[in-house]
Amino acid sequence: MSKVILKAEAVRKAYRSGTERLEILKGVNFTIRSGESVAIIGKSGVGKSTLLHILGLLDTADAGRITLDETDIASIGPVARARLRNKRFGFVFQFYHLLPELNALENVYLPAMIASGTFSWFSVRSKMRNHARELLAHVGLSERTRHKPKQLSGGERQRVAIARALINKPAVLFCDEPTGNLDDKTSQTVTRLLWRLKSELDQTLVMVTHEASLAGEADRTVHMVDGRIMKEGA
Repeated sequence: MSKVILKAEAVRKAYRSGTERLEILKGVNFTIRSGESVAIIGKSGVGKSTLLHILGLLDTADAGRITLDETDIASIGPVARARLRNKRFGFVFQFYHLLPELNALENVYLPAMIASGTFSWFSVRSKMRNHARELLAHVGLSERTRHKPKQLSGGERQRVAIARALINKPAVLFCDEPTGNLDDKTSQTVTRLLWRLKSELDQTLVMVTHEASLAGEADRTVHMVDGRIMKEGA
């Protein structure tokens, strides 16, 4: 069995809405092993995306422990969180979040530029641009490297977003409703792409999805109900 790469222990999260305190996560325990794919499913509002965002350091827990490779990462400062998030995690969201002024190639290598820093970037720029081209070819967009997001279809934008998420060779790829903004045909294309990349790259993959076809391909399915993990299945 592969090693545990990411772990949540007794994670809690609540938000304020006026005078009300809304408890979203109620003591979640969750383990992810290297190379596996996990689908988090459940009705809207049960805490799926909140859990994913906390695991990926996009949000902070009110209580509990998050460990990456057995190192506690829940309480590190904002600068360290941003650096770790950039270098160890990749993200694919429902609405792409591509920068409109950059072309596809530039959008893909942007996280590598951020990870390198201004001065180091010049020494690795050629290598990372080539890597970005390879990733765009991997997702079937070799002919779209100079196209800006407005010149791409929804499915093409999502494929650029997937390539961008992989540029720093993340330990974990997080996908939050990656097909939620796509039509059925395009959704199927993106679904096949995600599973092909997962297999070819031995990529650890954690996703939130309402798509039964997408969840059905995962190594493991986690059902959330009212802020808790109620059931897991292979």
